[in-house]
Amino acid sequence: MKTVKFEGKDLPVENVYVQVNYDSFQDHPAINDEGFPPIFQMYSRHMFQNNVDQVYDQLSKIEWRDLRSKQKESLTELLEQKGFDPLDLKESIANSFTSIIEFNDLEGAKSFLDILNISSKCYKYAGQSQSDWSKALIVLTDDFYETSGCDRNHANKILESCNQELLNYTNGDIFWYEIIYKEKVSIKSQYFEEEQEVEYIRTLNNCGGFMGTDPMKNGMSDNIPQELWDKLITAMQNV
Repeated sequence: MKTVKFEGKDLPVENVYVQVNYDSFQDHPAINDEGFPPIFQMYSRHMFQNNVDQVYDQLSKIEWRDLRSKQKESLTELLEQKGFDPLDLKESIANSFTSIIEFNDLEGAKSFLDILNISSKCYKYAGQSQSDWSKALIVLTDDFYETSGCDRNHANKILESCNQELLNYTNGDIFWYEIIYKEKVSIKSQYFEEEQEVEYIRTLNNCGGFMGTDPMKNGMSDNIPQELWDKLITAMQNV
């Protein structure tokens, strides 16, 4: 008989069940994950921002006189296209960036950062549950690299990983699992002469917040004994 160990006991696998369902009570990934990079995200006319002080701090350290001629020309041209006074760049590069963000122009903000060689990327989402529509700008700042220990050479992979988290969140692809144990037990009652057989059910383990539909990649399989992986995959397929 195949068994699986829980709480130091070997339980029959046939009596252990795995249930998977949607987890609809999760916060935005940038709130749940302290290591998530700075993000500007638009929902209709509303802007969600997290860790964006890192962006402004880095921009505030850049002086106009330190830029190359090509960067100065490109920034000036960009601000003129957006209808802003390029002379403001000489006063504060950070304030010029703020002017673009305040108009909810995430694409323009990305172009601004590109000129300064600050890695960033814009994404658009058409959600089914958390949001009907949104777009986001994710920025990889010096502070992010320092605190996370991530390699700058892997910027594209980092951005795509963050994008996948946001995509899962926007689509509602966040799940929880529960492992339960069922067994038939006989009990005696003062009301019956004969023993009565009842089903005893107990929760062995449960956890939520797993993003993505593949339980072998979203972290679920790390929390569940290998003996139950087949049941986990089947449960996910039946959600």
